Amino acid sequence: MTFNRGPAASWTRQFLTSGALAIALLYAATGLGATPAHANAEDQTPATAAALGSIKSLSLGQMRKLVVHEAPKDFPQTPFVNAAGETVTLGDFTGEIVFVNLWATWCAPCKKEMPSIDRLAGKLQGQPFRVVAISVDQGGAIERAKTFLSDEISAEHLDFYIDDAFAVPREAGAIGLPTSFILDRSGKEVARLVGDAEWDSAEAVAVMERLIKN
Repeated sequence: MTFNRGPAASWTRQFLTSGALAIALLYAATGLGATPAHANAEDQTPATAAALGSIKSLSLGQMRKLVVHEAPKDFPQTPFVNAAGETVTLGDFTGEIVFVNLWATWCAPCKKEMPSIDRLAGKLQGQPFRVVAISVDQGGAIERAKTFLSDEISAEHLDFYIDDAFAVPREAGAIGLPTSFILDRSGKEVARLVGDAEWDSAEAVAVMERLIKN
């Protein structure tokens, strides 16, 4: 599929959301540190069939668009860049449950969901969980993306990552923006969701916590 990177791309339309399902959960209260750090890769256990079955049952409300795979799938180790200009891959975070979000400042649904992604990172502080939100902005828009996170939404828990070559979405088979992927501790993809969602909703946090417990 040929991607249109401009703001008029038809696949940046907003997706309708339904009311949240009430799920009783206990959450961590403080935020993730903003300093990048690689995972302690002691536990690289792939998601079990039982865990995948459980998160399928949680694909309700805000997670109704979540596509859960029958078994973990390989995810491309495509390089991208962190805020310090260093080249990284998702393999650097092996050992954690990794939530990968592809976004851009010209994508209205991306900007809409970003505050909830920041809150998700805060709610799961202290657990083996990592949010990797990768901007695909280019040129001068890269600075706008940084400003959006720091000034417009005052993100407290998100590090800045950029892929101005659009390589990660292309190699991961993303069909639009925003697209989010969930990777298990071994770095394999277990689920993806196309479109925006409230990622700090009870349903979303329940999905992440189930995978963390595996």
